Amino acid sequence: MIYSLEVLEKLHGFYSSAWTNLIAYTTGLVAFIAIIIPIFFQIYQNRKLKLDERELEKKLTNKIDNKFEEIEEVITMQVKLEIEKKHKNLQKEIYQTVAMSKYSHANIRYKEEENKSHALDSYIEAAKYYLNGDNEQGLRRALKRIKEDCLPKIDQQALITYPSLLSSLEELLELLKLNNTNGRYSDYIDSISTLKITAFSSNN
Repeated sequence: MIYSLEVLEKLHGFYSSAWTNLIAYTTGLVAFIAIIIPIFFQIYQNRKLKLDERELEKKLTNKIDNKFEEIEEVITMQVKLEIEKKHKNLQKEIYQTVAMSKYSHANIRYKEEENKSHALDSYIEAAKYYLNGDNEQGLRRALKRIKEDCLPKIDQQALITYPSLLSSLEELLELLKLNNTNGRYSDYIDSISTLKITAFSSNN
């Protein structure tokens, strides 16, 4: 009987100790879950947030860099086109200025000199510059003087004074043919070609 009581007491003590340990363990586990886990979770979240921020920052930086490159390319292209346009306009102005000078010089030579080869040479040069300068009115004035006033009064003797006169006239005709859109210079091309043959014929 006494032995049974001792056994019961030992069992009671064992279970009491086990229960106490279980409660302590459970309490510790709950404390761990309630306190430690949130802390680790917060750390993880902060770390992930920083990684996300870095990734987002990297993506934004790349996008900004790409946009800057696109903008730079567009600006560079616009500046290049504007420079080319201004250069082209300036070139045309230069051509027109030279053409007017040549034309004025030709008018003076035509009035002062009996030999019209000098005037013809200057009119041909004026016509070329007017053509390159897109000055249609000036070009037609020069072509008219070549056709009506100079070539009818020129013969092979003009080649002695200006050996390059014939090749210069042929060059002008080629330029007119290249720019003969919708046949706008056909009459001049035909007339000047015929007069050229007549003027520089070996029979003259």
